[in-house]
Amino acid sequence: MWIILLSLFVFAEGTAGEIDCDKYRHEQCLRPKLFSEIPREVDVFNALCPDMLTYIKCSEEYDMKCEEEKHRRFADPERYANFRSVFGEICEEGSALNEVATNNLKCFNETFSNTNCRLDLLAFMDSFKEEVPLDEFATSTYDIPERVYCL
Repeated sequence: MWIILLSLFVFAEGTAGEIDCDKYRHEQCLRPKLFSEIPREVDVFNALCPDMLTYIKCSEEYDMKCEEEKHRRFADPERYANFRSVFGEICEEGSALNEVATNNLKCFNETFSNTNCRLDLLAFMDSFKEEVPLDEFATSTYDIPERVYCL
């Protein structure tokens, strides 16, 4: 059943439209709901998880088509392939990573809802920002170097 749904989704996505470089990434690549909340129910997680793969694919297409190499989230397309692979397994019901994720939803939810992790991350990343000359295509005046993405 998943194979049929995935095939239909891939076909629909391919015919739905091309990436438009005149629009910002966030206008075309909708952020998955899992970016802002972690569900407590397994069926909700499994229903939302494929949106992560869609977002990763859209971001990759946008980067490769619209961004200069130094402004891409990941200059190397292999990194996107790695993300798709990991999230593909996380989203595949019954896989080892899916079992770990779904068995610990309550823990993840409690941990990440009671932390200032995002604020701590932003404060830490400020020290790595590099000034970028502002032009008509720049969306901000700084760029975070790729070497700190893994942090």
